[in-house]
Amino acid sequence: MKSVASRLLTLGIVALVGAVMIGEAVAAPPTADPPFAARILDAVGALQTTVNSLQSTVNNVQANTRGIQSNLDQIQPTWDQILPADVRFVPALDGAAILDLETGLVWEKSPAAQISIFLWAFAQTGCNASIVGGRSGWHLPTIQELQSLVDPTVAGPGQKLPPGHPFTSVAGEYWSATSGTNGTFDKDIAWVASFTTGFPHEIEKDQQSKLNAPRAWCVRGGQGTDRQ
Repeated sequence: MKSVASRLLTLGIVALVGAVMIGEAVAAPPTADPPFAARILDAVGALQTTVNSLQSTVNNVQANTRGIQSNLDQIQPTWDQILPADVRFVPALDGAAILDLETGLVWEKSPAAQISIFLWAFAQTGCNASIVGGRSGWHLPTIQELQSLVDPTVAGPGQKLPPGHPFTSVAGEYWSATSGTNGTFDKDIAWVASFTTGFPHEIEKDQQSKLNAPRAWCVRGGQGTDRQ
């Protein structure tokens, strides 16, 4: 921006000098007018003042922008916030993942691109071995973490995700790392999040042969454990 302001100042000076010189050639100024050089200096000074004011405005806009970004960066994931999607979800890992500022979790942007339909155990090991955006450290999310992406206010058919979300290829149901209860804690059952209905439910972990077998959506951060 400074280079643009400098160009404006140079062009303004050239234009002013030309205008004054043409005026001098057409008609001699009254004797009471200040000398030619003095008028040029006055005009240059006025133009410099205008350019300085413009630069000051630009600096203020840049400072305000930095301040807004700083405030966004300082938003702490405390699970007690309700943020609009354009603020809540931030691209991460060169666009391969999405940071959720409400929870601090980092999600695959396109879960289906990593793991399709698996047994629960394969979903676990698949996420553990995943490399997304050049980074490892992924895991199968808990049911609470998966449900944090569900927007219960979304009505009608379609994915129960916050309107304006940046995710792609999200479909159907997804395994969680949370073992089910079935009355008592049962290691053969796991909780599943449905982005079609928005409601979690329990199914047997051995679902490979069934058409509605859940997929896996890997996450980075958070609990990272099989727990009730």
